[in-house]
Amino acid sequence: MIHARSQPTSGVRRVSRRGSSSTPRLYLSSVALAELYVLAYRLDDPTARLEAIEEVIRDEVAVIDFDMNCARVAGRLRAELLRRGASVPPIDLLIGAVAVAYDMTLVTHNSADFLPIPGLRLVDWLT
Repeated sequence: MIHARSQPTSGVRRVSRRGSSSTPRLYLSSVALAELYVLAYRLDDPTARLEAIEEVIRDEVAVIDFDMNCARVAGRLRAELLRRGASVPPIDLLIGAVAVAYDMTLVTHNSADFLPIPGLRLVDWLT
């Protein structure tokens, strides 16, 4: 989940948003959404979980696509991590790159995997 601290950038205004016409304050990267779908499809019967995911997307958050700018930022961040001898799980690097690209704060309860990403603001709402 990504939290917008201020007005979103023009790129964020282009996100897919259903429902309310007001500017959302919570965003989910398409990469993180894919991870949620993985968790759902690992269940014997994913129907209820899939419905819950889609309800939250429809009613509470906007989805930010992983675009060319995010790819560029991910490449820069990975190169910097490699120079420092640090590593981040690839999927977490992509999620973090979206937050960095859009100058947003990443909300996660898995801060340890994201801490090495340079320039990434993190917050854990569960602690």
